Amino acid sequence: MRYFLLCLSIILSFNVSAVEIERDAEIQADIVGDSELINAVVGMVRGNGYTCDSLSTLYPFTFGTGYRVICNRWTLFYEVEDVGNNRWVVKRKK
Repeated sequence: MRYFLLCLSIILSFNVSAVEIERDAEIQADIVGDSELINAVVGMVRGNGYTCDSLSTLYPFTFGTGYRVICNRWTLFYEVEDVGNNRWVVKRKK
């Protein structure tokens, strides 16, 4: 899954810079050091035309496959969800 997510983000966000992680960001412990995953998820948000200049929060879904993403000092809320058949959907939540 992570390999596919990485490949998809490269396609969607070619030439997009790495995301700035905010000083007080809340990121699940096992994701903190995984810059490829972080950049892939944020790349999908950006690749779908949404704004994410800095990362406030990144957590995987408790059930299902996907991530809750909050950007730009807790102002932009997204869900990046695997809906099956190698298809990921980004939704703005607020």
